[in-house]
Amino acid sequence: CVLLQPYIKDTDRSVQDIIAETIAKVGENIKVSRFARFELGDQESGK
Repeated sequence: CVLLQPYIKDTDRSVQDIIAETIAKVGENIKVSRFARFELGDQESGK
């Protein structure tokens, strides 16, 4: 699940931890409804 993965800016904390902290700060519910996955690396030249 994406919520259990390390947060990219602070790998000691999970995405779920960051969401819970933000909910406490702003007092509004936050729900992840979708996300995008990016992959870095070499592209094949197709040759």
